[in-house]
Amino acid sequence: MCQSDLDADDEDNASLHQSDSVNSLVQNVSRSSLSTNGRPANENIEDMLERLRKENSHLHNLLEEKDQQMATLELQVATLHMEVLTLSSERDRLKQENSVLISSLQDK
Repeated sequence: MCQSDLDADDEDNASLHQSDSVNSLVQNVSRSSLSTNGRPANENIEDMLERLRKENSHLHNLLEEKDQQMATLELQVATLHMEVLTLSSERDRLKQENSVLISSLQDK
């Protein structure tokens, strides 16, 4: 595994933990949405909603970064695949050329 793979795994784990924090914030909103007199505690809800929006934005940015990384990796795979095909074709051509040369040497 290369360093970039390990970094990507760390980022994935971090985003999973961040998703857990979003879930806990949602649970906190539902628990603390009512003040002691039964009315909504708007200030707490607004603060929590703002945190949820920021977290959502952060997760969205992480998702976009992952999409970009995947597109880059897909391009690299396609490029490497083309290189393999080219090298394979060249290998086959050289094998055939070597066979012809070996045959001509054996005929002499």
